[in-house]
Amino acid sequence: NAIGPDRYLKLLTDPRQTGHFWYLNALFCIGAIYAALKATLKLKPYVQVILGLVLYSVSAYIHVNDLNAGFLTDVFEYYFFFALGDLISNVMLDDKNIKSFSSWKVFVPLLVAFVIIQYYFTEINLRPNPYSDRFVEQKMPFFFLVEALVGCTTSVAFSFLLQKYKLFTWIRIVGYHSLFIYCMQIIVMTFARIFFQSFLHITYTPALIMLVWTSGIVLPIFFYNFCLRFNLWWLYTYKRPVKQVDYLRATNIFSFRRQEVPRA
Repeated sequence: NAIGPDRYLKLLTDPRQTGHFWYLNALFCIGAIYAALKATLKLKPYVQVILGLVLYSVSAYIHVNDLNAGFLTDVFEYYFFFALGDLISNVMLDDKNIKSFSSWKVFVPLLVAFVIIQYYFTEINLRPNPYSDRFVEQKMPFFFLVEALVGCTTSVAFSFLLQKYKLFTWIRIVGYHSLFIYCMQIIVMTFARIFFQSFLHITYTPALIMLVWTSGIVLPIFFYNFCLRFNLWWLYTYKRPVKQVDYLRATNIFSFRRQEVPRA
């Protein structure tokens, strides 16, 4: 089938029809709407969360009744999570709460609940249905909300435990760059797969998976820091990240100039 102008328009109006990049559309729209409401109407985070629950209910109605609202469906569905993240960010980053979040008494019950919920809903999703692995999200939206919240909370608690015991500290680097990885990962992994398969002729599936996934994490981090080093930070942010840029310049990372070794 020929790809016409309407296909490109759907990248904005109905991105789920064009492939995997719907989440970038949703992230941009939610961020812009949230910032606009916060700046113009001075909405408090808890009000934004309430608004998010209302919008989630609208998206649930859309899903359950098989309606099509284009990109608005994803905006309505995920606005709540964006608002909730802003609401609890100060609580989670407060040093006084670290002890509670990094407690085994918190993590173990969450882990048990997570495993049970995941098993139950995965079993439902794997049943024959026209919605594939999105059946719970589409037809049981409020159960999906519980599943998502338990999963996110378990992940956060596990992160605090890793910090407490200073395990896998390199993951902090990945976490710091997670937004930039999120924005570029699919694109980078697509080019990496083409390169490894077509040019290096790697066809062994386990090796290909490891190489492609590693590329999807490492290369976005590399590219982001490369952009900061050479004043291309505006590709990612409106405000110049002074500390990061100064650090990269001071350490001469990505420098193509040969450093002179002082003579004795």
